[in-house]
Amino acid sequence: MGRVVFASLVFAALGLSPARVSAQPYHLDDSLLGSTSGNRTGGSLGADGWTITGADDRIWYALPRLASGYVEFTVANITPAVLPLPDHEIFAMYEDGYGLGEPIDYGAGFRQNHYKVLLRIYGAPEPTRLGFMKLMWGICPSGSPGVDACGCGSFFEEPFGDPGAWTGAPVRVRVEWGDGRSRLLRDGVEIVGVNWTGFEFGPSELHMMLGSPRNATGLSGMPLGAPSRISWSTGSGVHSRPAAVRRPTPVSPSTLARAARAPWPRPT
Repeated sequence: MGRVVFASLVFAALGLSPARVSAQPYHLDDSLLGSTSGNRTGGSLGADGWTITGADDRIWYALPRLASGYVEFTVANITPAVLPLPDHEIFAMYEDGYGLGEPIDYGAGFRQNHYKVLLRIYGAPEPTRLGFMKLMWGICPSGSPGVDACGCGSFFEEPFGDPGAWTGAPVRVRVEWGDGRSRLLRDGVEIVGVNWTGFEFGPSELHMMLGSPRNATGLSGMPLGAPSRISWSTGSGVHSRPAAVRRPTPVSPSTLARAARAPWPRPT
């Protein structure tokens, strides 16, 4: 089958201006063809894009504080044969302010991160959900230190669903968020959705990663052995609001009751 390859990263949305007065447009375009504007660890860059050579290969990007947006990428040549681990994690977003820093540590910085977003594909050791996709979405607007127990009302859900067979053909994956809702789609069909009405998605310093901090632990890894072309885009047509300011956000009793059913922090 070959190797996993990421190509053509584009990210755009509206971010909060330094004075927090109005939302400002933001656009990131990274072709990954021979070079990257991100911060790469592992893999190789060439004419086809970023080729995955190790389970913990990653590229991270520092972004503005974005309250809404979407990321899209195309993956090719993914089949069950290249999903040998229980979990294959290919995308993450997280809080990286308050001195957390890069490379972010899974145990100390990501596992209980206050704005933890993770995209997972289940592998062969999970036979009843092989190939299923999971979207984790966490929000804790309590400010510093950005990790560990939440000091106010919080939200975390991690739904998963069957996107259909992974045949090796190119598929388009999209993660979008805003107006109290996140969605995971493949080829335009929603796989799972998360309703976080009553909260704001507002990390103080938002980082995005091709890969996952958890892959460094050996508990998960990038798909290996299949060539994959992945392009990412968020932008035109996205209507975004400024991110929440860095203070606890009041939430309604009904929202708190819903949050209590998904206590913070979660172990994965």
